[in-house]
Amino acid sequence: MRKFFFCLGLIALACAAHAQNMYDALNYVQSERIGTARSLGMGNAMVAIGGDLASVALNPAGSSATSYSQIAFTIGSNISLSTAQGTTLPGSSTPYCFDNRFRKSDAAVAVPNFGINFNFDTGRNFGVKAFSFAIIANTNNYSKDNLFTSGRHSGTSIAGALGVRASGVPYTSYDGDKAYDCDWPSAVAWRSGMISTAGTSTSDYVGATEKFIEEEDGNRQFFTAGALNQEYGRRISGSNSDYIFNLSMNVSDAFFLGASLGVNSIAYKFDEYIKESPVNPDDFDIDFGSSGTTYFKSLKYQNWYTASGSGAYFQLGFLAVPGNFRIGASFKTPSVATIRERWGYSAETHYLSSSFDGKASSPQGDFSYKLATPWEFNGGLAVTMARMAVLSVDYELDLNSSMKFKPYYEDDNYNELDLFLMKNAGQYHKVRAGLEVRPLDWLSVRAGYNFSARCLGCGRQATIARDVTFSHAASAGLGFSTEGPFYFDLACKALFRPKEFIYPYDDYDKSSDGTILHFSPEILNLRQLLTAVFTIGYRF
Repeated sequence: MRKFFFCLGLIALACAAHAQNMYDALNYVQSERIGTARSLGMGNAMVAIGGDLASVALNPAGSSATSYSQIAFTIGSNISLSTAQGTTLPGSSTPYCFDNRFRKSDAAVAVPNFGINFNFDTGRNFGVKAFSFAIIANTNNYSKDNLFTSGRHSGTSIAGALGVRASGVPYTSYDGDKAYDCDWPSAVAWRSGMISTAGTSTSDYVGATEKFIEEEDGNRQFFTAGALNQEYGRRISGSNSDYIFNLSMNVSDAFFLGASLGVNSIAYKFDEYIKESPVNPDDFDIDFGSSGTTYFKSLKYQNWYTASGSGAYFQLGFLAVPGNFRIGASFKTPSVATIRERWGYSAETHYLSSSFDGKASSPQGDFSYKLATPWEFNGGLAVTMARMAVLSVDYELDLNSSMKFKPYYEDDNYNELDLFLMKNAGQYHKVRAGLEVRPLDWLSVRAGYNFSARCLGCGRQATIARDVTFSHAASAGLGFSTEGPFYFDLACKALFRPKEFIYPYDDYDKSSDGTILHFSPEILNLRQLLTAVFTIGYRF
């Protein structure tokens, strides 16, 4: 027996196709900085070092930590690796769906850092010895993934899940000009022939992959007609970047103070699909009444989503040099970014008799709102060793619970969502460590390591289960200085992201007491991001 989900008042309330939530917000603010080859090679542990154009994004005081002006350009390549496979049920060692294991890659060329820094010497031997002004473009994060997996499954289907989702609403609501005033996935499923009414019902739906039995009490038992070949794919792309206008000063070569005005840019694109086809087509005969009988052949359900936005923030930092030690710290205010989201759905269903085929696409959804990003704090400690080496350690804290949604339109109200964020979004912690050794005057050897933890539901008033995820990154690099003004740096980084579990559609095949009769698919995705960059710089 299948348990139906009834959306009370769906027509009158005109349910939204996409809604902002905590995970949207966290996706826009996550940070895995790239920067220059020098900063990347040292794991971006640059808060207490300065002097590098990418370090200004971490500590505005760093731009005046050198006695020269410079311009630098960095180009790099990002390779995303995804390994996806279905998960297992308790007591089993074999995936119950999506049993094929696939590894896919996706590569792109990018410019993670470009900047120019002007140093102005005041001619004084004590006090304010120099001012520095810098303009820098720096990439904070790349969103990139290309995932694919497939397998066989006989318990549930996307068509059945959409049939449950549409239940309780008369089929006439999914026809005509106002079809998309209701639930968009249900509308495209109906209009593409992926679901149809069950028997004489006008508001119970059966998927193209399903059959049902009429019971004497008027209820219906639904079941997947046979084994299905299922295929799932997803592509993600995007980046978060900062455009920084920086001013700092050097006080007696012992204390450096800086401030930055930054403009952040957000770009994100998501596209996923699921396909189904019968293992044995003879199991999927469908009676369309007076229209005749045919067999289900295949279906494809797809949805896409994009987000773009920009905002501004202020950052203040200092760097102190007491002997061989260097101490730095900075804080960054929230950026109130205006986010524009767009989304859509499409579906197509094919039968042995093509006269029953159908396709449908939703309109393009379009909505804007404002998001206040978290407060960010960075602290760093570095030690220099006989001018031959420097070891640096940073700590970063992002107060994700301080994020807030703000209305773009006067009648928007995000009070409940903001309260949810405050209770559950938690914090983001990161430790960065870097080492630079100069065995020769013209050669630098670098290495870095990052460890980060994101804690959701960690507060005392949390309303979701505690969820802590970890990621690791290791990097290495080389630096080459010439006798002239040019310098060249190389670096590479391997980022190992947390395990990701993907649910193409929800569990829906349940008994009257809520017991799951057949689990819907669950996909385990293991992700890595490999980055290689090259920086050319000119000192003047």
